[in-house]
Amino acid sequence: MASRNQKKFWKLGRKECDTSVFDVNADAELVIREGNYQYNVHDLVRKFGSSLEIFLPFVVEERLNRLFNVFERHMKQTAYKGKFFYHYPMKVNQNREAVLPLVSEGAHLEVGSHNELTLVRKLWESDSVNTKSGFCATGRKPNPTWTSSIAWPSARCAWSRSLKTHPSLTNSRSL
Repeated sequence: MASRNQKKFWKLGRKECDTSVFDVNADAELVIREGNYQYNVHDLVRKFGSSLEIFLPFVVEERLNRLFNVFERHMKQTAYKGKFFYHYPMKVNQNREAVLPLVSEGAHLEVGSHNELTLVRKLWESDSVNTKSGFCATGRKPNPTWTSSIAWPSARCAWSRSLKTHPSLTNSRSL
């Protein structure tokens, strides 16, 4: 006889398994549900070929909002007076399709290379990011003014004066 405390198996389409957006239709094909829309993965593979990379920005947005809610709830419970900022590490996925949903939901960006900093600059210049967004520069900095002297000349870029920059110093070599 099964115990009442027996763990449930992971299954598609179950909120408690965090798989509510996935399901299997009557033809035994994987589908992705977004609100009233349903995307048949088999049809997408037939149309675009394999291997097919599917990105679900609505899932990323929902999980980021859930993260903010968890921190907000615990900050209230513990009477924490500080602030919580989520910095998305650009090294995870630098694609615009991955970054923009996060930034639109309030995430800041963490950059650790010149290339990542250049991508943030391009996003900023295209007005794709909120003016309240900030970024955290991690990793070794060639000098204390790394974000202005190496990545772009701040005298020529008005946006660099309004973008909040938070350098992360990990040891004396970072200076």
